[in-house]
Formats: sequence, C-alpha cells, structure tokens
Amino acid sequence: MKVRHQLILTLILASLLTSILIAVGSSHLLRTDVRDRYVERIRSESGLLAWWIGEAPDGADLQAAAVASAARLGYRVTLLDADGVVLADSSRTPDGVASMDNHARRPEVAEAMRAGAGESERRSATTGERYYYRGVRVEDNGPVAIVRVALPVLLIERSQVRLTRLAILGSLLVPGLLVVIAYAVVRRLSRRIETIADVAERTAAGNMSLELEQHGTDEIGRLAASLHRMKRNLLARVREVEDEQRLLVSIVSGIQEGLLLIGDDRRVRIANSSLRDIFQVTFDPTGRLLTEVIRIPAVVHGLEAVLAGGDEIRETVVRAPDTGRSFEMHTTILEPEKGSGRRWVLALFFDITRLEALENVRQEFVANVSHELRTPLTSFRAVVENLIEGAVDDLEHRDRFLDVVRRQTAYMEALVDDLTDLSRIETGAIGLHRESIDLLDLSLDVVRRVEERFPDSGVRVETDF
Repeated sequence: MKVRHQLILTLILASLLTSILIAVGSSHLLRTDVRDRYVERIRSESGLLAWWIGEAPDGADLQAAAVASAARLGYRVTLLDADGVVLADSSRTPDGVASMDNHARRPEVAEAMRAGAGESERRSATTGERYYYRGVRVEDNGPVAIVRVALPVLLIERSQVRLTRLAILGSLLVPGLLVVIAYAVVRRLSRRIETIADVAERTAAGNMSLELEQHGTDEIGRLAASLHRMKRNLLARVREVEDEQRLLVSIVSGIQEGLLLIGDDRRVRIANSSLRDIFQVTFDPTGRLLTEVIRIPAVVHGLEAVLAGGDEIRETVVRAPDTGRSFEMHTTILEPEKGSGRRWVLALFFDITRLEALENVRQEFVANVSHELRTPLTSFRAVVENLIEGAVDDLEHRDRFLDVVRRQTAYMEALVDDLTDLSRIETGAIGLHRESIDLLDLSLDVVRRVEERFPDSGVRVETDF
C-alpha cells in the first residue's frame, strides 16, 4: 500500500479517534474552564466587594448594600459580623435576616476568619439550592467582618452543558472536512514526507551520519533544512552538556567538605560522597526527600528555615550522633532563574572535630597553668603578709621566708620557661630532640620537689620500684 493511501487511511482513522478524544477532552476541559472562570470571577469580585464594604461609611444600610451588590454581580451576598451573626443577606428580607442561623461554623466563613479567605460548595440550608460559596475577611474595624458571596451551581452547570454541546458538534464536523481537503495535499507531498520520515527515523535510531537532501523552498524544504541544522546543533549541545556534567561531577566529588543541594520541593539535587560519609547515607540520595536522607533534626529544621524564610545560616555547629564528629554548617540561597520564585539551598558541612579537640586541649592547658601559678603566688602573698606583720625583724623566720620566695620564684621561672618553650615549639622556632631518661631519677626528683614544696603538709610520699 502506498504511503499516500496509508496516510489517508490513517488520517480517517485518526480523525474518527480524534473526534472522540476531542469530544471527550474538550468537554472535560470546557467544563473545567467554565468552572475555573466562574471561580476566578468570584474570587476577584468578592475581594473587591470586601474592600468596598470596608470603605462604606459608618451607619450605612447594610441590607441595601447587600441587595445592590447582588443585583450588579449576580450573586447571593451575605454580610456577617466577627461572631458569625448575619447582618444582611440579599436573598432575605430584613425580618428574615434576623431569624437566620449563626454562620460562624460554615466552612467558608470559618476559613475566612482564620486565613482571610475561604471557599466551599454545598447545599444551602436557607434556600435549599447548591451554591459555590466564597468568604472574604474585611480588613476594617467596621461592623462587617466577613463578606460572603454565593453562586448557584446550576448556573455553572448550564454554561458547561451549552459549551459542551458546541464542542462535540465542532469535533465531529472539523475532522471530516479535514480528511477531504487533506487527500489532495497528501498525494503531492507524500513522497517528500516519506523521505524526511525515513531519514528522521534512522537518525533517531542512532545513525548520525545521514544527510537530509534539501529540495525546494517551501515549508517541507525548510523543514528538511531545519532538521539538518537542528541535528548538528543538538549533537554539539549534547557534547557540551556531557563535558559540563563530567566537570561538575569531578568538582563536587573533589570537595572534601560535605555538599548538599536541595530544591524548594525539599528533594535532594546533589550530594557528594563526603556528605554521605558524614550522615552515614548508604544509598543514592538524589531525588529523595530531605528527611529521608538526613535524620538529624537540627540540620533538617535549619534547612527548612532557610527555604521558608530566606535567611542564610552561618557557623551552625552540627554533631553527628553516629560518628561523634562535629561539623559547621553554612548555607547559601540560589535562584537559578530570577523572578521564577524557585529557590534552592546549597549547604556545606565543614569538619571541625579537630578544632574542637584543640580548643578543649587549650582550655585544659590554661586551667592547669592557672592552677600552677596560683600556688607560688599564694606562697608569695603569705610570706609578704608575715614579713609585714613583723617577721622581717625575726632573722630565723625571715631567712626561711626568703628561702620560700627563692624556691617559688625559681619554680615560676621554670614554669614561664616551659610556657615559652611550648610557644616556640608551636610556632616552629625550635625543634624537638628525643633522648633517653632514667625514670627512677625522674620519679625521685618529683618526690623531692613535692616534699620541698609542701614541707609542713603532713603528707608522706613513698616510692616503690
């Protein structure tokens, strides 16, 4: 069977199927579109009505305002106070308004009181008809707190039925006329189209070496030329994207810090191997929810706060309970497309476990040095006080006190020298030289110094080797 016959047969079958699909699809779309347009209209006009009511002067006739608004807009209009009491209703008389139930528990009213606006669809207990309701809070301190408008659902359904009938009729007539017109065109264009289709299919199958013959300057000729250029540009672009992807993967993999990129949908876009090690992630986290990848509440809450509020986080310490390691989290907000409203968050986790350990050592060292300095200083103070109180004239005690000062001064001098050596070692000014020592002599020297330092303490130190 020739291509033209196949095309015509396919077109006929496609037309029939298209007619059915168009009829069903357009019916659904039109029904949805009609409803959406009504809803959009209600939303805009109800907001305007709420503003107008809020601007009304004190003492205005609310019932007259509700009736006038309903006549212009074609809705049922109800005005409520902050407690849900009906102040005016376009479908009731003033006497009937007074007998209406409290509307505070109506879904649309309750939602409007809470969030500023609310919607619902239900049957009215007052009129017995189904309505689409929308309530809007009035941002004013007047008597009216909520403006509610109601559109009969029957009105929407009538518009939907009318447009659906027109759509079905059009979907049946247009394809039939199209088949008749297309037959004459297909006979002339079928051969060139078959050629283009053949090259396109073989190219799609992976054969990129084929060149598409370009005949004519009409649409099909320009199509062939465009396909040829598109194929070359696409191949060049694919190579560029592959190179960029490989470069990005290499950069991310080479970063020693943990790197995490999440979108505003709370799903992970990028996570390098360092981050997987930090949070003990054994699976590929790409595309997973943040809470599936990270189980530390502090990290999840911090990233959620950045996504919600837009404030970047700096120097937030996070501790991994499984490994005992500490990390400093830094976040940056990314907006790939300005004005799109989309927001991504890039988080970096710096390992500060060693820095914390060094800080702890430093604090312990300072505490020890302070303790060591406090003892000789206390001795100095006691000696000075005794000398001031009269011991300076007692030769026997004065010599002993001066000997204490000499020994404590030598001890402080040795301590200062040790601190200086430690500082020089830390800066690299001097090097360390290992040598063998006699532990027995060292231990005896320590015992001797303790006895000399605390001669009157009553404490006896013994060694056993």
